[in-house]
Amino acid sequence: MKRLPLFFAFLFLLIIGKLDAQTEYKKPLFQASIKSQKAIVENKGQYADINGKKVLFTNFDNQEEFYFTNSGLIIKLDTVLYKKPWAKKLKDVFEKERETEKEFFKETSFYLYAEWQNTNPDVKIEASEKTDGDYIFGMYKALCNGYKKITYKNIYPNIDIEYTMPSDSSGIKYNIILHPGADASNISLKYSGDVTNMFSDNNGNIVIKTPLHNIIEHSPKSFYSDATGDVASAYILRDNIITFYISENNQNKTLVIDPWISGITGYTNPYGY
Repeated sequence: MKRLPLFFAFLFLLIIGKLDAQTEYKKPLFQASIKSQKAIVENKGQYADINGKKVLFTNFDNQEEFYFTNSGLIIKLDTVLYKKPWAKKLKDVFEKERETEKEFFKETSFYLYAEWQNTNPDVKIEASEKTDGDYIFGMYKALCNGYKKITYKNIYPNIDIEYTMPSDSSGIKYNIILHPGADASNISLKYSGDVTNMFSDNNGNIVIKTPLHNIIEHSPKSFYSDATGDVASAYILRDNIITFYISENNQNKTLVIDPWISGITGYTNPYGY
């Protein structure tokens, strides 16, 4: 008897659905239980290689998944495809009916590769600032450490790159640290994969358009590590490759370039969500 109301709910939605065209609707798929963690977690086999690139560390944010490799970052965007306009209502009714979901919904992923170009092939990647506790991943029984920061040491001559998770916002931050003697012209970051377009906006940000939502490389802030003042800097974009303009670089000081990557879902999603 408990199944009877469920049957009529399904029948009602089915009748409504026949009036609609079979179109696809896209919406971000969230995994809050994992993605709420502000930690960069080591990979001990719980995550496979992605497109032949070995995954060393991972982080799950509210809108994106970040995978760290020897050459930089892979950003994964997950979505649910609703095969019919009324399928979302049906999903709410049959939340626990997995077979029904498979018939009307499809999960898919998009991948962006943010990779540093012409880097040191022997770059050393160090994790630091260990977080409290450990992370266990299901059937793999992998007891993994979490960290607040990972550093690509000497990725270019006299240049380190640090990745951290901002505590007060989504996305990921990275610092490019130019030690004395470093040449900023060596630094270049290429975006590839599911990138539909890239452009600079009026605020000096780089907008990376994807099939799901935009990724933003926020305009960099640059300064000397001894706090002697800010240094004017900006992105240069050409053929999906980002380089950096630096107004000055005192070769006797350490210069820090401080960008921030985030996802924007509001006005950019062409599917109405």
